[in-house]
Amino acid sequence: MDYKVIKSVRQIAGLSQSELAEAVGVDRSLISKIETGATPLQCHTKEAILKAVGKAGVSLADCIALHTIYQNRKLKQHQESKEETVQKNLKNWGVINDRK
Repeated sequence: MDYKVIKSVRQIAGLSQSELAEAVGVDRSLISKIETGATPLQCHTKEAILKAVGKAGVSLADCIALHTIYQNRKLKQHQESKEETVQKNLKNWGVINDRK
């Protein structure tokens, strides 16, 4: 699960980092590091987070939907970047002319 999803799910659940940390049984700094992507999310921690946000009314389906949105956004950004790179390379190699 993407680290951005964890933060969004926590916020939707109405939990602070401290409240989520307490519910999961970890230090708040670990939640912060997970949410910024500084620390990878361990399987047991992910399960505990899903359980905690589930108690706050955020379902697994909600988490999956958010994950899908973030993945689609990443793919779209990557595709746009890839297309820009191709166009720049074509211009650099003189295959297409940018002049009007």
